[in-house]
Amino acid sequence: MLSYPLAFLWAAGGVVPALYSFPKGALETLSQDDAVRAVVRRLAVPSLAIWILVHLLSLPWALGTSRRNTWIFAIGVGTLASLAIVGGGGAWIWLYTR
Repeated sequence: MLSYPLAFLWAAGGVVPALYSFPKGALETLSQDDAVRAVVRRLAVPSLAIWILVHLLSLPWALGTSRRNTWIFAIGVGTLASLAIVGGGGAWIWLYTR
């Protein structure tokens, strides 16, 4: 159940870098629908990768009985969430304060 919120955090945090990854003026030449599709395409792959990674991190926890497996899952998910919040939040703060 954590994979969907984490994928959303990464997608929301990645909007600003995705917008700035296009050459200057490239999105303005497209229609609004095409521009949205282009940005969503840039966000889809990292979000899907995070979704898959959280599922892979949960395998040792689900299949193992050791407390070490629980720590692998907790630290992995915590790291992914922290990176999304700090990186995405930092990107949005940068956008609003420039």
